[in-house]
Amino acid sequence: MTLPTSTYDFTTEVKYYLRSYRAYFDVRFALENYPAEGMTLSRWKVYWAGVCSLLKTSIHMMRHDARSCLPGPLKETLVSSWNELRQNKSQYPLFWDFIDRERHNILKEYEFSAYETYLSPDGKQTYPSLLESIDLQGVLLIRGGTYDGRDALELAKEGASWVGSYLDDTMRRAGLDPDERVTSRQFLKRQTGQPDAPTDRPRPIGGRLANYLAGQSATDESDEDEKPTGNDPA
Repeated sequence: MTLPTSTYDFTTEVKYYLRSYRAYFDVRFALENYPAEGMTLSRWKVYWAGVCSLLKTSIHMMRHDARSCLPGPLKETLVSSWNELRQNKSQYPLFWDFIDRERHNILKEYEFSAYETYLSPDGKQTYPSLLESIDLQGVLLIRGGTYDGRDALELAKEGASWVGSYLDDTMRRAGLDPDERVTSRQFLKRQTGQPDAPTDRPRPIGGRLANYLAGQSATDESDEDEKPTGNDPA
């Protein structure tokens, strides 16, 4: 992403400067707000496709972040982390055998390994029709592959936890604290090696953008209706 350096300054955690982490944040939000009831098979497929796609996107965006306006050491570790995944696939089955595989199956073949086998509350396995719109009150299982028989939702949560840890480790290897709050101006100067100036102070932003950048959910809205001027940092 291109950091706004002349229009206004904003402050947020280091991790939110990465598109890869912002994609992961959306996955986490989706998993934390999974509807407890009223989930039909059709709704599940849309939900599942979104979660799996964003899980893959969060890792894929590491390559994009490596070409963005970020500190040099961070860009280097992003490339290194991506290459590590590609060159040592057997060491990362959760990514290659679940996240990458399921996303590919859905978007390329429109096949869902996570809904053709359904475990009802009484423990019986059923195989709903592709067009059936049943209320899902039980558990959907992964069918086939390395994670055959696993609870699909729990596997997605495990995948999201792995993605978050992998991104955090990448930032820490670059000498950065993912949770450190810095201004956009300060963060940009870490790339150029320029010292922080005494006048480098953040201009506050409000509303939903401030909540999002602070890592709050969309429901934690501020009473403020202030809109920042200039380019949207996200």
